[in-house]
Amino acid sequence: MKSLDELTKIRAAALDQSRDDKKILVRIGMATCGITAGARQTLTRLLDLMAQDRINHIQIVQTSCMGDCDKEPILEVVDLNGKTTRYEQVGIQEVERLYYDVLRIPGSQPDAKKTKTVSLEGGEGSGKTTLLAMLQDYFTKTGLDVMITREPGGVRIAEKIREIILDIEHTEMDVRTEALLYAAARRQHLTQKVLPELGRRDLVLFDRFVDSSVVYQGYVRGIGMDEVYELNRFATEDFLPDMTIYLDIDPAEGLKRVYGDSGREINRLDLEAAEFHVKVREGYRIMLSEHSERMVEVDASRPVEAVFEDVKNLLDNLMKQD
Repeated sequence: MKSLDELTKIRAAALDQSRDDKKILVRIGMATCGITAGARQTLTRLLDLMAQDRINHIQIVQTSCMGDCDKEPILEVVDLNGKTTRYEQVGIQEVERLYYDVLRIPGSQPDAKKTKTVSLEGGEGSGKTTLLAMLQDYFTKTGLDVMITREPGGVRIAEKIREIILDIEHTEMDVRTEALLYAAARRQHLTQKVLPELGRRDLVLFDRFVDSSVVYQGYVRGIGMDEVYELNRFATEDFLPDMTIYLDIDPAEGLKRVYGDSGREINRLDLEAAEFHVKVREGYRIMLSEHSERMVEVDASRPVEAVFEDVKNLLDNLMKQD
């Protein structure tokens, strides 16, 4: 990520340049209201995308007020023919789409993929890891470009945070420390591994995402579901998967699976009392009732082949949507 000094130098250099008619011009409002609304993060992401693809046909100009604080961050794109298009409330996800759909190839609309993102949630022993491997195998064989990733973890820094969180010796960990560590790992994982794949992959599958923190730390640990959700909104800049599939299983049956699997790691959460895991199920039921527009429940107590068939059908339908 570019430092504030680096961005200031880029701004100064850009303001000194006249318009290059051979380049796409991108203006971004960097007044106080724009920076508060996330313009710096948006600009940094755009610069990072340009750097990774070695793009030199885009000219960035930072301006002051763009006229409407309620619609910040605001971008104006002037194409090679001089046509100006205004984009409002452009966060990280929006600038990703704009880059792949409009900016990356000048004078044309590149065939960026409509990446679908899906998270799998559930209590301990619900079968997420096994199911994700089966889904990746199935969809890869159908010709789709699929990536699976887990939380906490997925990238080097987040994996180190995972070790701290799940270490069975860390019984003294404060509940807010736990929530903050999960959010930090999620942020690193999202920006380093997931966001760069949007527009490139067909499907990204998450082994847990924000809902896990809202349930485990917000509901079960008692911090507050709304409080943990807001913390994670900050960490992810409001990124959520297109669909979340909750794998429901009786906690006692789930733990029986955990302890019956000699190849599975036993972590600090597995060792919690039975009441803890009952409350996890309660928390997910609350999330289902409040977020039915994106969350779907699947009975995970059945044989894995039956669960796979139901989830596969859900994802098949999702992939057909525009």
